[in-house]
Amino acid sequence: MVELAGEKLERSLAGDQLSPVRTSTQYWCGDEDGCTRDPTIDAITKRMTRIAGVPEENAEYFQILKYEPGQFYRTHHDQQSAHWTPQGVRVYTFFVYLSDVEAGGGTRFTDLGITVRRGLAGAVLSP
Repeated sequence: MVELAGEKLERSLAGDQLSPVRTSTQYWCGDEDGCTRDPTIDAITKRMTRIAGVPEENAEYFQILKYEPGQFYRTHHDQQSAHWTPQGVRVYTFFVYLSDVEAGGGTRFTDLGITVRRGLAGAVLSP
């Protein structure tokens, strides 16, 4: 997945705009450049939708994120897709961690008071 994103990574948006609350880079894995037809992406999509119990056609494209040391995404509510979008309203967010880090890099669920530490091949499904 990281190789697919490669040099296509761009400054992440918060909603539909640049914001100081989010400093990572991102790439949306879509149909237009063949990313969604990649065998690895297809296999991961199938596994994630099976775990979440939703049809593949209701899954959003992968958003591949890269965080350099010191980058972050401040506390926020996950963006809700509009009901008229092809996949419908976002019901779940599935985090997949593609690298290991020595420190930091967790996903904090503020209302629950927990932080999930990222680790290579770790994943979190969040409603």
